[in-house]
Amino acid sequence: MSQRKAPDLLIISASARALLESASRAGYQAIVIDGFNDSEVQQLAVAADKVALDSYGCFDDDSLTQAITAFVQHYAHTLKGIVVASGIDGCQNALRAIRESGVPLWSNALEWLNRTVAPYQDERLAVHLGDYFIPARGGPQLLKSYCASGGGHIRYATADPTQNNRPYYQQAYLPGVAISHLFLADGHDIQTVGFSTQWHSRHCRTRPFCYGGAINRHLLDKKHQQQAETLARRLKLRGLNNIDYLFCAAQLYFLELNARPSATFCLYDADYPKGLLHAHIEACRGKLSAPQPQPLAILNAVLYAEQELSLPSDFEWPSAARDIPVAGTDGYYFPSQAPICTLQLQRASSADALSALQESVRKLQGQLFARSSEQAYFT
Repeated sequence: MSQRKAPDLLIISASARALLESASRAGYQAIVIDGFNDSEVQQLAVAADKVALDSYGCFDDDSLTQAITAFVQHYAHTLKGIVVASGIDGCQNALRAIRESGVPLWSNALEWLNRTVAPYQDERLAVHLGDYFIPARGGPQLLKSYCASGGGHIRYATADPTQNNRPYYQQAYLPGVAISHLFLADGHDIQTVGFSTQWHSRHCRTRPFCYGGAINRHLLDKKHQQQAETLARRLKLRGLNNIDYLFCAAQLYFLELNARPSATFCLYDADYPKGLLHAHIEACRGKLSAPQPQPLAILNAVLYAEQELSLPSDFEWPSAARDIPVAGTDGYYFPSQAPICTLQLQRASSADALSALQESVRKLQGQLFARSSEQAYFT
C-alpha cells in the first residue's frame, strides 16, 4: 500500500464508507479496515485493508488483530486516534491489540465493546431496564447470538439451533415498530442525535431480521423520547451510541445496545457542520455537540442478492447508490444473500422519501434483471 497522505485516524468498521465520508468532512486523513473495501473507501482512504466478515457480521478476530497491528506499526508516527464501529463486537484479541498499541481509542471502555452476555444478564444494563425489559420466556421465541450485528443472526426458536456456531440466548418475540435512538454521551450526560424507524430486509426466509434500512423519522411522542433519553443517560457512556427499541402497545421495550456508531449514522451526518464523526470524537473528549436538524426526510436501504448475481463491469449504478463494490476483471459478482449496495435518498417528507425508495428499487431491479441472468430481490 502506498502512502498518499499522513493519516491521523484509523477507522475500523464492518462497513466504513459513511464514517470515512464524515471523517473527510472534518479534515481527517483516515486509514480504514472494513469488510468490503468498496469503491468509495478506496477513493477517500489514505490506505485500506479488507478483512472478511463472518455470517454474523463480525470480523475474524485473528485476521483483524493482524490488520490492526500492521497498520499501527506502519503509521504509528502520525496516528492520533482509533474509531471502532460495527463488526468488532466480541473480537477480544483485536481490542487487546488496540489497547496495547498506545494509540488513543475514541470510544467507550473496551468492556462495553466486548460484551459476551445477553443484555438482560449484563448487570450494567439489567439494573436500568425495568419496564423496558422483554422477558426471555413467554410467547413465540427468538434465538439471538451473542456479539453479532446486522440482524442476520436472529432466528425464530423453531429454527435448528445447531445452525448457530456461536452461543445464543432466547428472547420473546413481540410485534411492533423498531425504533433506534442515536445519541452522543460524555460519560455523564447525553445529547440526542435522532430517533429513527428501522425495518428488516425480506430477501431471505431463514434470516428474517436482517437490517433492511432506516429513516430519520419516528412515531414516538415526547414522553417516550424522554424515557429513552433517561435510560441512555443512566448508562454513563461516551461517544456516539445507539439503543434499539421495539415500540409495542404504546410501550418501549429494550432490544439492543450498540456502544459505538451504528447503521443509522449516515441519516444524521449532515446535522453537524463538521460531521457526526467529529462530534463523536469530541464527545469522547467530554464535549457534547447539539445537532442542527435538517428539514429533509433521509433514509437508507440495503439491497441484497437473493441468488448469485453477476454484472458486467460497465454496469451503471444509480446516483442514489452507495457502498458500490469494485469491479473485478470479470465484472461484479455477488454471492447469494450478499449486500449489493445501499440506496440513500432524501426528500421533503417521509411519504416522498419512501415513495422515491420504492421507485428507485423498482428501477434498479429492472436494470439488474436486464444485465444479469440471475435475480436480485429486495423488499
